[in-house]
Amino acid sequence: MTNSGEFWLAYQFASRGNAAPTSQLIELDYPHQKLIDLEDVLEYVFRQGFVEARHRPVTTWVRKDGAPVRPSDVVDELLKQGVGKCSETAIKLVIEDVPTQLWFTYYYVHSPNAKVSIQRVRLNQGFKFEHLAHLTNYVFGQGYLPAYYRPLVHWQAPCGKKLSEDVHVIDILSNGDGVTENKAIKLIIDAHQFHPHHPHSPCDPHHHHHIPSPCTPSRPGTPAFPIPHPHHSCPL
Repeated sequence: MTNSGEFWLAYQFASRGNAAPTSQLIELDYPHQKLIDLEDVLEYVFRQGFVEARHRPVTTWVRKDGAPVRPSDVVDELLKQGVGKCSETAIKLVIEDVPTQLWFTYYYVHSPNAKVSIQRVRLNQGFKFEHLAHLTNYVFGQGYLPAYYRPLVHWQAPCGKKLSEDVHVIDILSNGDGVTENKAIKLIIDAHQFHPHHPHSPCDPHHHHHIPSPCTPSRPGTPAFPIPHPHHSCPL
């Protein structure tokens, strides 16, 4: 338990995924300034170098239950509510130091007018998303596309440039691609060749193969009935 001049916070970096947040005890009274509200605390954190200044635009406060907290909230009032009184009730300082989501669309080459399906993937859900290939594996691993489509897919940037499977996801996002719905990358699907109902598929139940009858003439003038061998022993 802390006294009235102390306040607990916990750092939650997006780059650490599901790792437990790191707690820190902040002394609210220090020479030349008293930390009154959360904005004061945040300025102190950055001034001391506990978090890199470049992350200031992507830093927010939330309670332990995930409810957002305003920077103008007074620390003493939060302490009265039980927030930040100990490490177990520490307020969270969430730092989105890496992108946490990526947007992409499914695009069927042979159905260009079909409705485009947009999907968001959370990059901090416990799966590995280092390379674009990991995202491809995730799509098929989750069953979003049938396995036999795997040889028929590739990725494109919104501008149409083909994306290699070994490109780093962070590099794609750094270029501004995949960060929003309007900038979603494309999963191009050329599935026409192996579509189960393709008219030339041997599995198409509506496709009938013509099997010639043994009595069908093979050339003009050939009788349309079997001709017995001269020495055939069976009666006609």
